[in-house]
Amino acid sequence: MKIKPAWLLLALPCFAVAIALFVRGRDTAPLPTYPLKGTVLSVETDDRLLLIDHEDIPGFMPAMAMFFRVDAAAHKAARAGDRIAATMVRHEESLVLQDVKLTPATASTAVPKQR
Repeated sequence: MKIKPAWLLLALPCFAVAIALFVRGRDTAPLPTYPLKGTVLSVETDDRLLLIDHEDIPGFMPAMAMFFRVDAAAHKAARAGDRIAATMVRHEESLVLQDVKLTPATASTAVPKQR
């Protein structure tokens, strides 16, 4: 049986791509996630960022105030003083909050406006 060269030239690249996709899919690990709780200090107008004074994030970092990126709906709904609970996802270069749940601030817990 003789294999035709034209068929072989088509089959080899397709086989190589299939193997590459298979290996890449197996090596992709899920991104690390952590529960986050805290208080929204400010809502930044650019880049959908919230400044959050968060509690300890077990296994990741101690309590501190820092910026987190959120989706458009959470950004629009958030107000300074709101309590927040979310899942923090650690991407390569940024920390993103998903599954954001906001509890509106009451008059006694609202963060005073900075002058």
